[in-house]
Amino acid sequence: MGGLMMKINTLSALVLGLMMAACNDPSIESGTDKKPSVEQEGITFESVTHEASRTTITHTPGNGALAFWETGDYIFVRPTSGAYERSEAGTLNTDKTRGVFKMPNNGRKYTDQCEVRYTGKNGASANRVTIASSQSQSTANDFSHAGESGDCGSAKASGSGQSFKFNLEHKAAYLCFLPRCMNTALGPNIRLTKIVITSLSGPIAGTYDFSSGNLSTSPISGSSNTITLTTNNFLLSNTSANPTMNASYMVIAPSNAARTFKIDYYIKDPVTTVEGAISKTLTLTTKAGEISDVTANLTPAADYSSSKYYMWDALENFWYQHEWDVFPESNRWQLTMNGTTTYANFPTSSDANRWFNPAFTFAAENNATRNAFFKASPNANMMLWYVKEGDPHWDDQNIWSMFGHLYCGGMWIKKSTRIAQENSTNVNLMRQSYKGYDYRIESTFITFENTNVKPASSLTSKNNYFYLPALGRLDDMGGGSSHLIGFRMDYIGISALYAGSSASGWRDEGNIPLYFDRTKLYTDNRWNRYHGMSVQPTWFY
Repeated sequence: MGGLMMKINTLSALVLGLMMAACNDPSIESGTDKKPSVEQEGITFESVTHEASRTTITHTPGNGALAFWETGDYIFVRPTSGAYERSEAGTLNTDKTRGVFKMPNNGRKYTDQCEVRYTGKNGASANRVTIASSQSQSTANDFSHAGESGDCGSAKASGSGQSFKFNLEHKAAYLCFLPRCMNTALGPNIRLTKIVITSLSGPIAGTYDFSSGNLSTSPISGSSNTITLTTNNFLLSNTSANPTMNASYMVIAPSNAARTFKIDYYIKDPVTTVEGAISKTLTLTTKAGEISDVTANLTPAADYSSSKYYMWDALENFWYQHEWDVFPESNRWQLTMNGTTTYANFPTSSDANRWFNPAFTFAAENNATRNAFFKASPNANMMLWYVKEGDPHWDDQNIWSMFGHLYCGGMWIKKSTRIAQENSTNVNLMRQSYKGYDYRIESTFITFENTNVKPASSLTSKNNYFYLPALGRLDDMGGGSSHLIGFRMDYIGISALYAGSSASGWRDEGNIPLYFDRTKLYTDNRWNRYHGMSVQPTWFY
């Protein structure tokens, strides 16, 4: 993340089209047009700016942006004596870069260098400015909400009699967020829903005193260290900064000192309906009249698209050579979304590579012998240790991606070394038995369950735990191993079935995996070997 600064040195209520600027071109320019027509009755104050080379909102990196008045804007002017007077709504030129503001014809007089204030689109006082803690932007790369969110400015008008001119200097600070997603499969499927910025160094919103023509150092009421910008599901399919796609703007209190911010970017997948935050920390100085461009990579830290599903101890994965990302696309067989089904192309007993290991001896160890992933996975006894002593914590805040979509849901389980320490044993002995009982050779049905699942937020030290995402499973749709009719992909983000190295000593087609969802962690010896299960031995221990 970084910040480029753009000086705002002209005009009023910002309606900044595109504000990503380079340091060598810091000014916000104003367009030229014919002077607005105003009846010459009463006293008028006309905004003036530097002559500009263009009159529409245009921007490319390295150039500035235009600032505009909004219909309905007005100003406050201090007469020779008495309190500030509010103007009528401004009469604007065609491109809204200039405004003429007519003062009430009440006999008040104004002198050269009289003070002008703009306190936002809904400003009720010349001496108060409210920087909103809740802001909203409906269109990407559109800062038309600036005046509603706390934009403000002051000036000294030059002139005499009935005609004055002024050049407004902006006194708020501004942020332009430029997010991106580097996961090209995920980016087109997620949206930016809101940005929440929290100052760790004092308030950034509230009602400020503006009697001096500058915002007070701290709010006089409604103080807030947080600003929430709600966006309208902006696209995130860009891998580099793309203002047109998702530039998001915020008004923020200025500061001449660096402040530390926590920024939570909320992203949502409309298909899976999963929404979560990616957090960043930034130190930034937000100076009055300047825009800070803030870039952010919103790629979730964990992507499990390379994860494979297997029948128990199969040599190859369920979709071997036909995975979701192979080319050409016509060769893709893999189911990737919850609820999708297939009635063809699934493993059968005639496919020696993808079919499960059928070897079985009653009341004996039935260990994986063919696939190194299975052989390295926890055996039945280790699964039991995890269930009974693993202190499971469900995590529904940590977002991750898989097969181009966004998910959350997973379990934190205590590491085997920690379990061994707490039970005065060692990992090798844990593999041999669970407190003297060898579950590998069990010849009757048995199940072990732990329903004391706590929230991940209560974990005091994740260093003692490992994390397993809820990768779901492939369920058969009936018929048994000899008459399978199809498979269904299900439960991604909801539950998981992690294969182990032990098959059942009770049932010839049973195996002993680890299962969990948000309510329980359990293992038993009846799960069919022909389920499509996750096998990730390196994630354990």
